[in-house]
Amino acid sequence: MPVQSRYQPESSEPEKQPTQGKQTSYYQPTSESARLIIHLPADARLYVDGVATRTMGQEVRTYRTPELEYGQEYVYTLKMEIDRDGKTLTETKRIFVRAGQASEARFDEPTPAVAAN
Repeated sequence: MPVQSRYQPESSEPEKQPTQGKQTSYYQPTSESARLIIHLPADARLYVDGVATRTMGQEVRTYRTPELEYGQEYVYTLKMEIDRDGKTLTETKRIFVRAGQASEARFDEPTPAVAAN
């Protein structure tokens, strides 16, 4: 499912009609947010660039980035923490994103060996 631009033209701009059934874009935004789709155990805690997210209890969590400049690649560091057998296990991944696109990361149920990495 494509991410829709939230760009809205100024109301003072005249409305322009496409010709011969073709859609023509008259406004070209220079930035747009991206979507992060993260798969992880429902009881896991998720941190994005060191900041705890507030969403819990879902195996698929979706977040929007701030506006990103087109043509640039950005990276976010994701960290999952989960408590198992009285221990906190962690796993860290990097996710690359671009303006207007969706990027996915998957954290599987960790094993004690993951915590040592």
